[in-house]
Amino acid sequence: MESARSVDSRNVEVAMEVAQAINALPAVATLSWAERAAASLLPLRPDALIAVSIGEVDEDGNLVRVEATGSAVEIGADRLDNFKRRFDGGGGLGWRAERLGVGANVKQRNVDASPGSEAWRRMGVTQLLTGTVPLVDRTPSRVLVVELGLRAEDRPFTDGEMVLLRATLTPVARKAVMAFGSNADSPSHPLTAREQEVLEHLTLGKSVKQIAMDLQRSPHTVHDHVKSLHRKLHASSRGELIARALGHLGVRRPAGGAKRQGLMSA
Repeated sequence: MESARSVDSRNVEVAMEVAQAINALPAVATLSWAERAAASLLPLRPDALIAVSIGEVDEDGNLVRVEATGSAVEIGADRLDNFKRRFDGGGGLGWRAERLGVGANVKQRNVDASPGSEAWRRMGVTQLLTGTVPLVDRTPSRVLVVELGLRAEDRPFTDGEMVLLRATLTPVARKAVMAFGSNADSPSHPLTAREQEVLEHLTLGKSVKQIAMDLQRSPHTVHDHVKSLHRKLHASSRGELIARALGHLGVRRPAGGAKRQGLMSA
């Protein structure tokens, strides 16, 4: 039997690994943001199927107006593409996400026979550990949802894993607000893979000409990507664009120049 000290030591190591991964998440919306967020949580339970979603919870506990969703799994990923489309056509979480007040909520659940749980059942998942937290305290219906799914033969979730998930929800939510904004009424425009690549080169201080040479594209094409980045990230200068990419300017300004409110309180 493992000692309490060894278990505590492992939890600390996992917490540090997850914290580093969350800190590395993009501070801007990308097409793969939720998928990368899910992958950052894999150290919590490497044998789990992990899903991260951003959306609004209605009065019946359904996740609606899904802004982003992504999944990650280290094993058995052959059916993951179908799972990622579970919200297509109005598919739901498969469990009731209660409207929240301030703070995170973590629960263990069994996968039931409801239509919304079909995607989990197709993946062979029988038990879930779910976490929900409001993106901003003043709008508790707009939430970050994290789900960890296990198969029947997997070891059940532990109390330590529940504690670790609860501790990670708020940091991930803060990153989500940086990327997607604090107001769902001003939807973000996710960066394409090429735009994200150009942005990464810009953060290294490269010129348009240098980026064009590195990516084997014309300077005109790269310049068009830079203009699109300024528009999508509401940046008026190269310095502001880079600062926003690095997460130093927190919440984006919506079109029209009116500033959004600050990030979720600690």
